[in-house]
Amino acid sequence: MRTSFSKSWVDKFKPTDEEKWEKMGGSLYLVISKKTKTGKGSKRFVGMSSLGTNPRKKYKVSLGVWNKDVYNPEEVIAKWNEMKVWGKANNRDLRDYFCHSQIIQTTKLFSDVCKNFLETKKEKKSFKSIKNRLNQIQGYLNGRELITDFQGNSGRAYIKQTVLDPKIASGTEYTAHRFRRLLNQVFEYAVLEQGLQPEYLPYRLDIPFEFEKDIKEKQHPHLSWEECKKELLPKLSSNDCPSGRLVNLVTKASLLTLTRVSSLVCWRWDWLDTKENVWVIPSETTGLKRDIKFDGDEKYNHYIPNTPLLETLLNNLYSINGNKEYVFYSPHKGNNPFLSAQSPNDHLIQLGFKGRQDAHGFRHLASNKLIDDEGFDEGLVGKCLGHKNEKGVMKNYLDAKYLKQKRKVFETWHQILIKDGLKI
Repeated sequence: MRTSFSKSWVDKFKPTDEEKWEKMGGSLYLVISKKTKTGKGSKRFVGMSSLGTNPRKKYKVSLGVWNKDVYNPEEVIAKWNEMKVWGKANNRDLRDYFCHSQIIQTTKLFSDVCKNFLETKKEKKSFKSIKNRLNQIQGYLNGRELITDFQGNSGRAYIKQTVLDPKIASGTEYTAHRFRRLLNQVFEYAVLEQGLQPEYLPYRLDIPFEFEKDIKEKQHPHLSWEECKKELLPKLSSNDCPSGRLVNLVTKASLLTLTRVSSLVCWRWDWLDTKENVWVIPSETTGLKRDIKFDGDEKYNHYIPNTPLLETLLNNLYSINGNKEYVFYSPHKGNNPFLSAQSPNDHLIQLGFKGRQDAHGFRHLASNKLIDDEGFDEGLVGKCLGHKNEKGVMKNYLDAKYLKQKRKVFETWHQILIKDGLKI
């Protein structure tokens, strides 16, 4: 076994068509990259370690590029041995080694940084939502107070295990995603205002956690608001639909009500409570029952306020199907006497939005707009979509005060659609 390594030993390796790993001992390697089209390649030193928060998983530790960061292989070996001793003594991820001696020593509390960060958001419509979210995060992080506690990969792992994993485990991945985005902003503020170095922060400012890739895959496709305003709303407003006026209207209804399409297509005219001016969607309705939970034998309906814009759309529908039981009555759709739940998606494909926007994606589109830009509480918007609460039981939406809150959300949403060009 080779015990010493010289410059000539490193230089003798030439790039080939395959990446090569030359072992130097103690889980340290010289990695020779694949040959490029010009015949060139790079060499770098990489260590493999499982020290830290997850001993069952090995990770790579970069120790520098030959003739750029490193000029003496023996120094790399010495550094690697030093890092392993430090990692074992502190039970730390070795990737934290390069920042541990440079971590900014500060008495600044994480809570103080959050407080100062909130001051910069006071004029935002979303201030209340941001504040509530930060309060929740701080509740999870009880006991890790210094802002510098979160530097390095150990800090990243701590945040994931303490804040994000519980949300993911409870099925609220999107909330975990919002938590990460907000924390990212807080740490960015810490860099700008507290002098922390970005490469030492848990998120590295632009690196998402792995679970967010899964969220993106699970989410239904949806446009940005600018794309919606410029592309989708004008096409919907044209009323151009090869499948007919009824399909165009159900697509618009999906955008206005933010209801699961499988629930929307089976709406009945007698579900409209004219006294409360609200649509009462029974809890056993297909699609809705995926979200609404039952508390013993008691059922909780879902309520959608009837707004002037929605009423205009329904008047058009009444001229088509006013003498029928179902709002979206259609005699040629298989076993059911109403439109297929696929109809709005087919229409969106006809309009040129395949893979970019589907009917379910309207719920994501509206949530982003209402929470991030309009400042509505995340929980309230969720209730407008028919989501269950964290305990799994919906409150009675017909409570006058709560219905008033929901009506404000829908009226704001519809005013946005009108302002940005939607025509019924």
